[in-house]
Amino acid sequence: MPTVAEWLEAHAASSLARQRATVDTARLLVTFATGLAATVVATNLQVQPNSGRADRWSCYLLGVAAVLALIVFTIDRIREPNVERVLRDAAAGSWAQDQILQELRTELIAAPDGNNGFVQAIKMISILQTLVALISGAIAVVALL
Repeated sequence: MPTVAEWLEAHAASSLARQRATVDTARLLVTFATGLAATVVATNLQVQPNSGRADRWSCYLLGVAAVLALIVFTIDRIREPNVERVLRDAAAGSWAQDQILQELRTELIAAPDGNNGFVQAIKMISILQTLVALISGAIAVVALL
């Protein structure tokens, strides 16, 4: 039967993995949404160049979607456990094995808690980006008709 500390370690490790998977999925989603919208907008521009406001709006919205996609890709703030700091502090302070293990557990358990807000922000930005890309593509499709 696992101890409470072992359960907390396992829970923290799975939470950290789930948070990383959420951010990776958001990146994949915005990549495909931007690519699909760009394909439809480019098709519209090739078939009907200078067809009016619909072209401009679809291009503007595609630009906004691309900027939001870049934000999702460039911001990576998933906090990982800082094992090096703990080991460096332990070497400087000549800690006992139990104290090192306790500090490593504390670091592992604290890492997912600091990521919750960041992961929620990435989710919101990716949802907004997908909606903007969808609207951009929809305007281009309507302009094609």
